[in-house]
Amino acid sequence: NADYQPSIDVKEKTPSDKLYPKMVKLYNEFCVKRIGVGAKMDGLQGKSMKSIIAYLAAQVKTKKGDDMAEEQMNEGVISAWEYILSNWDLVKGFYAEQIKLSQINANMPNILMQLKTSKTNNRDAKFNTIQNEIGNVNFDQTE
Repeated sequence: NADYQPSIDVKEKTPSDKLYPKMVKLYNEFCVKRIGVGAKMDGLQGKSMKSIIAYLAAQVKTKKGDDMAEEQMNEGVISAWEYILSNWDLVKGFYAEQIKLSQINANMPNILMQLKTSKTNNRDAKFNTIQNEIGNVNFDQTE
């Protein structure tokens, strides 16, 4: 058939194609800071990073809407990842020790819940401290 044209398989760039190296770089810096050695990447860890990117992208879309530009989406995903890694000290117990990407990916909802709860507790503790300080102010004038 003279009209036949073979389809050319052109892989479309997905957000993860551009995000992946940046996300891995942030994770590697996290590992160096946390344990003194770089990230150990293999097929499972790479697949887990792609899954983390997809999950965070979905959360960004849910929060900010589907109609954002790819650049805004990427910035949102990177910001979320930086937030998670930079606040890792708020993750406690079992999850704090689970720093492989496959573990972070599997535990993401639990990690996010701990981060959210920790932030709320810190804010509440600060508020209570302020409330206590206000309660200790002596309004009686003594001269």
